[in-house]
Amino acid sequence: MLKKVLFIGAGAAALVLGVLGVALPVLPTAPFLLLALYCFTKGSDKLSQWFQGTSLYKKRLAEYRRTKSLTLKRKLSIQIFAGSVMVISFITIDSLVLRVILALGFIAHNYVFLFVIKTRKDQARNNKDLISDKRIRLNDETNENAL
Repeated sequence: MLKKVLFIGAGAAALVLGVLGVALPVLPTAPFLLLALYCFTKGSDKLSQWFQGTSLYKKRLAEYRRTKSLTLKRKLSIQIFAGSVMVISFITIDSLVLRVILALGFIAHNYVFLFVIKTRKDQARNNKDLISDKRIRLNDETNENAL
């Protein structure tokens, strides 16, 4: 029982930080929302179902959770933004310990985005490719029929 309460509390805290991350560019949104989902799943089926029904979840996490991938455009926008915030923080902080932590976070962040999270084609691009493939097949069929 205590374990479920702790998970629910941690999930609520992560959700608050994730919501704040939507408005504040310094806080990352997706990691906190993923943590909230994990904690709600471990703590309460009702909270997990509720969270998965929110527009926040659907807009920010549903596609990633379903495909375990991001579009190149999404990855680049996250990388550029997060990298910029980390570099600015690195430059403005005087503490060597914090700079080392930021550098390690920067390395880990880039490693995950480059080697762990898969890149998928943009849906609009996929549709364009499908249309192009159909045109090629239609032209091939027309040429075969002409012979």
